[in-house]
Amino acid sequence: HILETLPNVRSCQKLCLTTRRSSEGGLMSLYAQRENEINRPLQLELLDALSLARPLRKILIQRDSPSSRPPVLAVAVSSRAAEAEADTGHTVAQLGVPWLGRLALEARLQQLALEVQERVSLKLEALQDEVKRRSTEVRRARRESERMHREKQQAEERAAELERQVDISVEMLASLRYELRERDEQLQRKQQEVCELDRFVRDTALQEASAKIRLQRFIEDLLERAERAETQLQNLHDDVTSPHRYLAGSRRRPRTVSVGSGGCEGHWDGRQYQHVLCGAVEGLKAALFCVFTYLDTRSLLTAAEVCKDWCSVARHPAVWIRVTLENTRVSSKFLMTLSQWCSQTQSLVLHNLKPRSRGKKESKDEYLRSTRGGLEVGLEAVLKAAGRSLISLSVSHCPNILTDRSLWLVSCHCRALQSLTFRSASDPAGQEVIWALGAGCRNITTLHIAPLQPCLQPGRFSNRCLQTIGRCWPNLCRAGVGGASCGAQGLASLARNCVNLCELELHHMNEVNQEAAAEICRDGLQQLHTLSFISTPVTARALLHFSSACVSLKCVLVQLSISDYFEDADNEEAKRLFEEIINNLQALRKCPALSDVLQIRVKKP
Repeated sequence: HILETLPNVRSCQKLCLTTRRSSEGGLMSLYAQRENEINRPLQLELLDALSLARPLRKILIQRDSPSSRPPVLAVAVSSRAAEAEADTGHTVAQLGVPWLGRLALEARLQQLALEVQERVSLKLEALQDEVKRRSTEVRRARRESERMHREKQQAEERAAELERQVDISVEMLASLRYELRERDEQLQRKQQEVCELDRFVRDTALQEASAKIRLQRFIEDLLERAERAETQLQNLHDDVTSPHRYLAGSRRRPRTVSVGSGGCEGHWDGRQYQHVLCGAVEGLKAALFCVFTYLDTRSLLTAAEVCKDWCSVARHPAVWIRVTLENTRVSSKFLMTLSQWCSQTQSLVLHNLKPRSRGKKESKDEYLRSTRGGLEVGLEAVLKAAGRSLISLSVSHCPNILTDRSLWLVSCHCRALQSLTFRSASDPAGQEVIWALGAGCRNITTLHIAPLQPCLQPGRFSNRCLQTIGRCWPNLCRAGVGGASCGAQGLASLARNCVNLCELELHHMNEVNQEAAAEICRDGLQQLHTLSFISTPVTARALLHFSSACVSLKCVLVQLSISDYFEDADNEEAKRLFEEIINNLQALRKCPALSDVLQIRVKKP
């Protein structure tokens, strides 16, 4: 190393210093320069050739012989910092050389720097080892953290999947529970239908047996009367013929002889006998005619199969004044055959008629398409045969087989119609059909065309239909309307135009409150004496308003069920509220104005 310049060097010629590195123990020689060269830098040379076995303990100052070379000052630096400080101070004190103290201080500082550097290097190596170890631990911890993070993600994914599976299971369980409830309800309905069908079959069997007994008695009575008539004819024959002739077989055994065949055997010759015989036949037919006019349609069809005389009477148009077909399967061909005897028909009732049975390989849609309007051809034949003699027509509960086209046929062929009932759930009457009916049948005074529920076309019969009814039949006396699309506005128009309205039925309408009652009664219903709410909720205040506004009111019928107010009829809260509503309506019967007028009927679900 090269040291800084040592000023003021006079007596010392050479300085030797020791180091503590690999060349520890070596001397550094410093040749003293002359006085004339004192300002030039003093060089320190490291003498690696000399090596000491152990570090020097003190500073040695030695003067060489001044004979040949300049004097040399040898300095040895101790290896220990504490001894170096003491020895350096002592030596400097002994020598009293200013530059030597500075040199010793610089040597000490260099030694301290070396020691610090060595310690720092050691510490740095230790820290590097620690850093490597910590880095290894950090990498290991990071890998562990990544592994745990992956496991956490997998666990979260499994938890989410399990949660989705649980949700799906819950939804499936709810749907299965709902389906099971529906199946139970369907099973209960089927069981109820089976019970009702069994009850209907038993009742029908009893009625059939009773009808057979009555028919048998009636036939026996007729046979007895026919036998008496034959006996009288035989007596008359005995009076007008010779005593050698007699009626063969009539006295030997009792038997029923057709009146049309003469009622006797033998060769009679005489106009008196023929006259008496024809009179007896006509009398028998007249008696049958008096009886057959009270028979229903099914009984007439059965009586026509007894004998020729009965058939001739049973198929006479005069006994087909009232034709009623209900709860049976009929075809259009049957109605066309029936139309031959309906030229004098005044009343026609078609209720709950059914089409042909569905084929095994026939789908439901195909069956509905093929049977839609299937009876309209036969109905047209009956209406055309009846013509202006038909006064009353009722068509109800005949879905799909009799559509609203039937009303078009009525408007074309039955212009003297006075009473019309058309109630259908599949094809309720619309405004166009009502308008055509009003143009063809102007004499209608009784009209019941409220749609059946549940209606497949709830918006077809609306307030516009009520307005059309009021314009077409201002003399209407009895009306039955309804539906969810009808409101106070349409009823007000009907009441305003039909001033003679005396009976009004409201079927399956929305709740009628006091405001609606005031609007309906504002300009009409002064002649109303019967008001019926069929499955139509009505408030107590509305009933009080109807009672005060309709001065001729004699009967108010309220027929309700819990399903008219609440969809869930099995809910306990709904049952409690419905009971409160019924109690409020029952309380109106204590009112003097409604005590003898109000009738409340509650239908059990």
